[in-house]
Amino acid sequence: MQQLKQYAKNRFPQVTIHGIYVNYTLMLFFKEFAGNYQDMSHFFSHMRLAGHSASLETEDLSFKNLQSLLQTALDKVRRFSMIYYINDFHILSSCNYSFIMDEANKQLSASLQSGSTENTDSLISLLSEVTDLSFLKQLSNSLMLAISAADSRLSTVELTEWLLNVTHETQLEPLKLTLVEKLRTLLSAKPEKSAVSAMTKQIRDYVDQHLSDPNLTLKGIAEQHLFMNTDYVSKKFQKETGTRFSNYLTSVRIERAKKLLVSAGSDKIQTVAEQVGCGNNPQYFSQLFKKNTGVTPSAYAARLHGEG
Repeated sequence: MQQLKQYAKNRFPQVTIHGIYVNYTLMLFFKEFAGNYQDMSHFFSHMRLAGHSASLETEDLSFKNLQSLLQTALDKVRRFSMIYYINDFHILSSCNYSFIMDEANKQLSASLQSGSTENTDSLISLLSEVTDLSFLKQLSNSLMLAISAADSRLSTVELTEWLLNVTHETQLEPLKLTLVEKLRTLLSAKPEKSAVSAMTKQIRDYVDQHLSDPNLTLKGIAEQHLFMNTDYVSKKFQKETGTRFSNYLTSVRIERAKKLLVSAGSDKIQTVAEQVGCGNNPQYFSQLFKKNTGVTPSAYAARLHGEG
């Protein structure tokens, strides 16, 4: 802008320059222009910006009036979160957050309903234009809350962890990359539907109801509840769920423990261990939890409650 101001002062001091700047694109427009467009294009194409090696590209367009110009320009710039208005080298910034928020929610809703990658790509393209960390945090949390409310593809535990991680993020680009990856994963997944046999459903229901039992095993469920051969039950369960029963039981215990730790303090670890079937060996529970989450139960609870 300083280079342009000096150039304009020397070449056409009587012309008032108006403009809009968004994300590496500067649009200048004039009510009347007494200068030479070709000379100005040459000036821009040969401009050098400190710290930047990229060359500048220019384009000249004419409009019959200001209204037709703005109809074209505003439709293009309104999708950006920050818009800078230039009036005779006085710059005013505008946060265009309401449009971004509304448009992002529309694209998300369309993606959830149709499963279309086109809507997901449009949403991600919109997010790439956000340049304010605080707004990106607000927007990302809004999107995750909407996904969690829509169906089962984002659990309440995952939502809690996401909100917590976003709160502690201090950089724009890492959050943007994490958000894009999370959205692609979630929006490409289908809500879980029951495509398993009655036997597998019975096993899952039994686990949910008897999770606090430290002696819970597939052998016990098969023989004492289903009255079926353990080997047959084991193979059928693994075929239908894609995982061994022992791994399934561990994942259920960890997820249940996470939910319980949301409302329990770090001094309630023993109680949580008992509720998920590890009460007879709290040390094993702590090791199991850390192996699957990367942190101990007490550290997880402390983080959730803002301790330490």
